Amino acid sequence: MLYDRGYMGCLFFALHALEQRDFCMRLPVGFSTEVDDFMASGATSAVLAFTPGADARRQCEAYGLPTAPLQMRLVRVTLKGGETEVLATSLHDEEAFPAHVFKHLYHLRWGIEEQYKRAKCLVEIENFSGRSAQYVRQDFYAKIFAMNLTTILVWVAQAIADRLYQMRCHAYRVNFANAFSQMKHSIARLLLRLAGQELVTALVLTMAASVEAVRPDRVAPRKMMPAKIQGFHPNFKRCR
Repeated sequence: MLYDRGYMGCLFFALHALEQRDFCMRLPVGFSTEVDDFMASGATSAVLAFTPGADARRQCEAYGLPTAPLQMRLVRVTLKGGETEVLATSLHDEEAFPAHVFKHLYHLRWGIEEQYKRAKCLVEIENFSGRSAQYVRQDFYAKIFAMNLTTILVWVAQAIADRLYQMRCHAYRVNFANAFSQMKHSIARLLLRLAGQELVTALVLTMAASVEAVRPDRVAPRKMMPAKIQGFHPNFKRCR
């Protein structure tokens, strides 16, 4: 299980230990005295005992979780910009899981996070056309189906784009936002069988023509802003 910052705490650690599930999560540098001691030691990796505080013990007891100290491994990861990450993991074996693999392991969560952003911001999966349970289920499954169908065609379009733009300086990636827009205008025709192979071919070729350059290691400064609760106005619904 891979977790970003915000999913930490002795309650969470104890739950994984009880379920015997391995995990890797990022901790803030000042998360606890154990983390501070690890950072001061200069070590790349170390197994430490995390002792729950008073509040953490009460939380664990409320959920029937053990309150004994937990053995966890901390791994120091240095990013390209010089920033230091601290990862906590239940994978204690240094030989089977050397410290250098955790940077790549932790990065594997990125595709899932991007999919969450795509579903919430691009597809507006929380923007329902009604308030009943039936409306919510219909909208949710329809959007998931449209995303999955678009992903399949994008996979084919990407193979075409790789061949079309292989002589350029940068690699090019199919623009999913444009691909999803094309799918929204065509999905009803596909489901009703008003069009066949010709429409699928046209969609794939259109997607392959709408690409953006991939610039590896491009980093933009993160703008930390107050959390904003996303809201949609039920009186002004989009047609599709």
